[in-house]
Order: sequence, then structure tokens, then C-alpha cells
Amino acid sequence: MKIRRLGVFLGLLGLFSCSKEQISPQPEPQEAEQILIVGEDFEAVYSSLYQPQTGAFETQNLTANLALPLDYLVQRTYQNDLSFFSFEGGAFSLFRQNMITGSSSSYPDFYINTTERSIIWGADQGQNIYLAYFTPLGSSNLSLLRMNLQGEIQEEMAIEFGVQEVYPPLLQDDYLLVGYRSGNGNYKIGVMQLGSFQFLGTLDLGTTGSPAYFITAANQLGVLLNSTGQTPTIQVYDLSSLEFLFADEVEVNQFFEPGPVQAELLENKLYYYFAYAQPSPVIDGPAQFSLDSQTNRLLDVASLRQQLEADRGLQLVFTAKGIGQSNPPQFFLGYGFQTTDSTIEGGVVILDAQGNVLAQRSLPYIPTALISRAAN
Repeated sequence: MKIRRLGVFLGLLGLFSCSKEQISPQPEPQEAEQILIVGEDFEAVYSSLYQPQTGAFETQNLTANLALPLDYLVQRTYQNDLSFFSFEGGAFSLFRQNMITGSSSSYPDFYINTTERSIIWGADQGQNIYLAYFTPLGSSNLSLLRMNLQGEIQEEMAIEFGVQEVYPPLLQDDYLLVGYRSGNGNYKIGVMQLGSFQFLGTLDLGTTGSPAYFITAANQLGVLLNSTGQTPTIQVYDLSSLEFLFADEVEVNQFFEPGPVQAELLENKLYYYFAYAQPSPVIDGPAQFSLDSQTNRLLDVASLRQQLEADRGLQLVFTAKGIGQSNPPQFFLGYGFQTTDSTIEGGVVILDAQGNVLAQRSLPYIPTALISRAAN
């Protein structure tokens, strides 16, 4: 049975859930979203725009085009720009590709490392680059600076002294979320408006639980709070004012790692990736949790994996995941086969919220990031 026939099979399996739930009528069939795929082989980093409706598949070799190294530090996405940061020879460099035009640019050595600051992370938007850092060197005083693409520092801002942990940044629209744990153990999320480089406020969540957070399609801040020995809860805030909107329990046996998380909240359903107890054939997989009925529905990715392996005759590992921007959201899974020689074989599959396979494609590299293009 080929992967195209998995749609009905997985759709049926997706009806089973962790608890009893009233089965709602099947929604209208969706078209698979366009996605941008980032991946690599032994020699280069690639990006591909995949349009399932037409089968179009456009690939760029970013290592050849931009001199992007395989050992880049991090990849980030903001609106239409795909960005990579690297560190080599005592300096940070930025590499960009526009997802609409395909144009690319690089900004080598935009920041020369010094003993004045200890850089934690970097992010970029438009003509600006943002660097979070500790200063002075050896301290844990968190600050943020804004610089232009030419490497000229425009502004600096102190966030908090003596922090314990700093989480990766989250950029969406005109907002930058800076998550950290303060010296007294409080978990905090600072919300910055990028255009004005002004902090709108800091959400102090106290010490009772660590936060995993995301920005919803309705421009709200969703916070999944984990407390030891207690059921996770979700708290939702207005993003611009940090006004509390509502909270609810999320009856799932899962710890959400603190920091940005891939999730979406639509019509009182949380779409996310459920972490399976190990050992398990898969580490995590698509799920949806209903806040109304407190039921958790898991899509059967173990069967999907078995079918992909049976079709190819090789074992695979899921290497990338994503959540789309449609309503209801689609789930993206990237994978790589464990070949017996030096060849590279990867692939991507797109599922709807019911578990139906909307699209599948083999790749000549291993995917590391899957990004929705539905909004553009």
C-alpha cells in the first residue's frame, strides 16, 4: 500500500483518542499548504519551496549561494525571511533568503565578539538585528541591543540583573518575546514591540510552573504552564497589553519544555506535538486537545512510520516538525531514512488535523525545519 492510500487509513486511526470524545462531522477536505523546507546532506544546506497542488519543487543550495556553513548556530524565520546565524573566527555572521522572491544576501562578520558582552542569542527583522547578551562578561545581567545590517549599534536596553536562565527568542509580526528565569526563580516573558524598540510589559508568572509559550493566530499569547506533579494549564493573554483573558487545564501527561513551543489554539482546541513515553517508535507526534471536553486526540504517527518504512524497506527517523496556518491547522513531518551506504534519503509528509495524508514527497537531503507558507 503506497503512501497515497494512507489518507483514509490514518483518518480512521485518528478517530481514536486518549479518552472518549463525541465524533464531530468530518470537515471539508483541505488542500495541502505550501511549505518551505530547510535541510542538509553531508556537503551543503538547502532550502526548497514545495507546492503540493502543482508538484512544483524549487531548491536552492544555500552553501553554494551564500557560503552558509553546515555548522551554523541557529535558523530563524520572520515573515518572509529565512535567516541563519553562524559564528566563526571570533565574529557572528547573518545569512538570509527571501521565501517569496528567492533572493538571498549575507552579512559576514556583522558583530565582532568582545569581552564586553557574552552573546546568548540573535534574531533579525527587516533592517535590524537583535542580540541578547550578558554584561559585563562573567555576570548574568541580561540586556538586549539593536543594530543595523551594517553592524552599527543603534540602541541597548537592560532587561534584568542576575537571571538564572534565558530561553530562545520568539518573533512574530511586530513582536519579540524574551523569556527568562529571574534570580529569585520567577519565570518571566518580556514582550517587545520591534518597530519602536520598546518593552510593552513583562509577564511575571511566579515560581509555580515553567512556561512554554506561543503566539496564536488571533495575536494572543498562549502560555502552557508546567508544575511538578500537577496537570498542565494554559493561560491566554492579550499580546499587546498582557491583559489576562482566560485559563484552563490541559489534561495530558506531558511536560512542555520551557521556551517557545510549536502550538496553535483555534476554536478552543490546542494543536501541538505530544511527547510519547519512551521507549516508543516515535518521540512525539501531532495531537489536538479540546478545552471543552478535556479530551486529547493523538494521530497515529507510529503506523505512518511503519508504512513509510515498508514502502522503502529502510528504517527512518523523524527529523523535523511543523504546524501550519490553515484552520484547522495542518501538521508537517520531515524524516530521514537510515541507509546502509553513504547516500542521503529524506522526505516530508503533510497531514490534516484528522490524520489524513494530504501530500508526501521524497527529498535528496534530510529536513531540519518545515515552515508554512500559507500566510504569504
